[in-house]
Amino acid sequence: MEERHIPPLSSSDSHKVSGLLQTQVFIRHGARTPYTSHPCWRHYNILWNNCNVTEFMFASPSRTAEEESMWFFRKLYDGSPNMLGGNCLTGQLISEGYDQEMANGKILREAYFGEGPLKVANSSRWEDLNISKIYFRSDDEQRTLMSGQILVHSLFDIPHREIIDWHTGDYSIDTLYPNAVACPALKKIAAEAFASEGFASGQQTRNVDELEAVLDSALGEGHWSWRYLLDCFMTTACTGRPIPREDQYGSVVLTQQIFDRSIEYMEFVYAYMSLYDGARYSKLSMSNTAYRTRERLWGAIRGDDSALKFVLYAGHDTTLSALLAALLGDKWDGRWPPYAAMLSFELYSPREEDQEHLVRVVYNGIPLVMPGCDTALCNASSVMRLLEFASPGIPAECTTPENLPGQTSDSNHFNTADWILITVFCSLLSAVFGAILYMLVSNSGAA
Repeated sequence: MEERHIPPLSSSDSHKVSGLLQTQVFIRHGARTPYTSHPCWRHYNILWNNCNVTEFMFASPSRTAEEESMWFFRKLYDGSPNMLGGNCLTGQLISEGYDQEMANGKILREAYFGEGPLKVANSSRWEDLNISKIYFRSDDEQRTLMSGQILVHSLFDIPHREIIDWHTGDYSIDTLYPNAVACPALKKIAAEAFASEGFASGQQTRNVDELEAVLDSALGEGHWSWRYLLDCFMTTACTGRPIPREDQYGSVVLTQQIFDRSIEYMEFVYAYMSLYDGARYSKLSMSNTAYRTRERLWGAIRGDDSALKFVLYAGHDTTLSALLAALLGDKWDGRWPPYAAMLSFELYSPREEDQEHLVRVVYNGIPLVMPGCDTALCNASSVMRLLEFASPGIPAECTTPENLPGQTSDSNHFNTADWILITVFCSLLSAVFGAILYMLVSNSGAA
């Protein structure tokens, strides 16, 4: 985490700006358990039984809760058998992830809070801040909620018990990550990408058939899947747990080279889909999140009274990879965002009033030169153009029939003649039912 410290502006860049108006930060959650009980390899018997990162809760009849509760409840996953065994929830944050997000909070405090002209606020003490200018958001998953809240705990000095608004939504249709339920067209775009000649060529270049044969020998044919392998490898290797290195005969087959090849291939698969057809998948999936990001930048540029100073989004690896692909296009390196990865949008006011506002985008401590920009500190208008794919709601393209999996523009639709026949039939049916109802009412003697 040390190499992820956010560097200050260079001396030359500092002379171009007068202050830091706003910072919007996207993080990936920290290290976690596997997100489901999937097959990883032959004799996979890792017991996830060290989950000491737990939640406290207290019930309140209102969100303001004027009276402090004396009762706090700790949620423990030991009341029934769990999918992973032990006392861990699938996909939950673990102690390594806790430490990662604590480090992220300290990095953000050092970069954006405290004395100095290029800080978003001159203090990190919660009671000194205008809370209406701060916004926290995540989806409704334990690992993202807790990652964001741990970061906030590390970022700010909060000496007293506070009730802090945390914004989330229904996870099943949330758009903070690529969600094929909210945008069914994503499935069709992915299928098109994987059926393309470019994808087949990428597989051939990587000699995937030979790689799969090696993995069959090392992990056990039928005991592993590309669908889960990245999750299996990362949750195991990143927490110091052993990965099988030998086949059933005791021969070493899963060398570091084969491990790295496997990771590189899985990164290629997701990056190819993310960048396919002008990053269509990424732009469509992140359109609503990008819209909110862009509008908050505009609000600060205009000097709106409601403009925010600091925004935190706690999401997933797919959140950051889709944003990077949508913004950088072919300039994105396609690498998988590591646990606790962090992407920051910094908005600066210009030193001269007749000059344009400036934006710097920083990913894991590295300032990015965005497309259309010559340096990392770039005119705001250039960054805004990169966000033109943004949409205030679910884009129409998500649900138009020609973009749904397994459908064409003509399927499940009626032409004009069909609608005329349906209208006539419904009118006749209504007349018949009306006549029957009239006869029944008349025979009953009702008025």
